[in-house]
Amino acid sequence: MILEGVNQGKFNNSIIQLSVLADGYVAIMKSTTKSVKQAINMHILEQFTPDVFGGTLTLENLKYQLESFCHMPTDYAKGVYMAEGGTFLIYYSEQRDFLNSLGINPDNKEYSDDKVFEQYCHLIGRQIAELVR
Repeated sequence: MILEGVNQGKFNNSIIQLSVLADGYVAIMKSTTKSVKQAINMHILEQFTPDVFGGTLTLENLKYQLESFCHMPTDYAKGVYMAEGGTFLIYYSEQRDFLNSLGINPDNKEYSDDKVFEQYCHLIGRQIAELVR
């Protein structure tokens, strides 16, 4: 498989990570800048504020929710599961708009709903894992 735009491990000035999905496809997941990670963190934590979720501390609320998924192997997997299950944005168009607002699609390429969903869930999972470390 030829990956357009890949040059010595970089894609759009970001380090890429290749991962083989269960169906055998290869996904390109770009690492992101500090500002993008912060925007995703805010997006996640908005769902766990005391006025939305209850409790007293936003990060503690997130950790409490993650305890519900103790059967899952990693915090990343728990975050992906939460994103897939509708804890965050549920419509492809909203996920697409959110991802585009992060500036990670500077060429405004049109991606399939499946690719948008996959990337959105990956980024949510990754940031949840970082938040609760």
